[in-house]
Amino acid sequence: MNLLEAMERTGMTETNLAIAWIKDAVVEMQSTVELDIDTTDQSIVDGTRSYVLPPGIVSIISVSVKNTTNDTYERIRRFAGELLLESDESP
Repeated sequence: MNLLEAMERTGMTETNLAIAWIKDAVVEMQSTVELDIDTTDQSIVDGTRSYVLPPGIVSIISVSVKNTTNDTYERIRRFAGELLLESDESP
């Protein structure tokens, strides 16, 4: 259903008011939904490219790798295709 159809069904004639009501309704719906975000840890294995994801997963928000030198997690980008690794030998 588009805006014009909604306005015809409700008998509304003011477009800006209809848009404002629809925006308010969307905001209210978004505020009542709880997000089910889960975090999982997996160890990286040398030579392994694919890992099993938890069942029921819908999307991946981010992927992070633990930096063992300072115990922080650093977000990494997703890679498509072959990964080119180069070592930095400069001091």
